[in-house]
This record gives sequence, structure tokens and C-alpha cells, in this order.
Amino acid sequence: MRSSRTVIAAVVLLLVAGFLTRWVRSTRAKYTATLTPLRLPFDKLPRQLSPWTMSAELEVPPDVMRTAKVDDYVNRVYANSQSGRQVVAYIGYWGQENIGMGHGPEICYPSAGWTAEGPPSVQTIRVESPSGSRPIESAFHRFSRKDQAGTEQCVVLFTVATNEGFRGSSRGLFWHAPRISGGRFLAHVQVVAGVRDTDWKTAESDAMKFLESLLPEALACFPPLDPSRP
Repeated sequence: MRSSRTVIAAVVLLLVAGFLTRWVRSTRAKYTATLTPLRLPFDKLPRQLSPWTMSAELEVPPDVMRTAKVDDYVNRVYANSQSGRQVVAYIGYWGQENIGMGHGPEICYPSAGWTAEGPPSVQTIRVESPSGSRPIESAFHRFSRKDQAGTEQCVVLFTVATNEGFRGSSRGLFWHAPRISGGRFLAHVQVVAGVRDTDWKTAESDAMKFLESLLPEALACFPPLDPSRP
């Protein structure tokens, strides 16, 4: 099915395009080699997030990973047992300053030939974390792309996690501040849902419901968040 192929292929774009590693390295002469480790590796994330079940583990090409320089990542297809629809969940994690820094969907997708269908829509939800309820800011992006086979459409739900909390965009987010107590980390969290018959709302609902199930498990993997932040 075309929408499923769109979902599976689209997630790689954030890794393939726009990483600023060389530029970031050129702006500072000294980098920390101290790694802020995950509490749990991402392969411990559940394969079952009811009603979502993992249907495939997607490997990112080694050359892409060398460019991304992530310390850990997960890239999976999950299928909804009730509707049969699919999403792709990707989390990339950096535990070192100035090692990896990537663009968000608003830059990467257009650079790969996709057209944004309007500005992103920012939403905030609350999820439970080991330290209590946390606000999670995320952004919906709508994209389409035409080729000889027709038009592909997808929804990308994106959020950036740092030790300070979550924001819906990676714009302007650079690690030029000194390390702070508790360690500094960065993670990109992305859920991609294919759009069928221009039904954007259903795809957005699928992505958000899945994110609400995924984030409590991801927060258990991340290092502790700054307790002074709400």
C-alpha cells in the first residue's frame, strides 16, 4: 500500500538531511567527551503498546548513522490491531555536547522534495514520567509529494527532548552552554503516519495517540530531566 511505503520511507529523512555536525564542531574548539548515558537502551522499549504492535524493526544505513553520530536510536513500524493503520516511530539520542545536532521536519522534508501543507501546528500534552507529570510540546507537520505514481501525503509529529524538557522544534537549539548538573542530552522523537484519501485528521489522531503511549516508555529510558523544570 502506497501510504504504508510512505510511512516507512519518510522517517529516514531526518537522519539523511540537514545534520550540522561539521558546522557545530567548527564553532567551538573544545568538546566534552563525557557521555550522559540512557537509563535503559531503546531496544528495551515495548514491542506492544496496546493497541499498537511492532511489525518491523527498520535499520538505518551505516553511512547515515556515521553522519548522525547518535549514541542510540530506535526506528520501528507499529500497526494498530483495530484499524490496521501503521505509524513509524523514530527516536535518536545524543548524550554528548556538540556531537550531533539535526534539523527538524520543517527543513529536512522540503529539502527532500516534500511540500509543506501549511505551517506546523503546535500542541502540548501531559504524560507521566518517573519524576511526575510532564508537559510535552510537539508539532504536527503535513507534507505531500508528487511523482509519476501520484501524490504521497504524510503527517509528521515531532518533538525534541533535552534535560530541560520538550519543545516542538529544533530551530535555534545549539549546545553552546556549559554542561549543567545532571548531564545534558538531546533526543529527537518523531512519529510518521501515512495519509489515506486526504484524511489528515485521522493520521494526526493516530500519530498523537501513539505518541501518548510511547512517551512514558521513552521517558523511562532518558536520563533524569531537570527537576526544577515543570
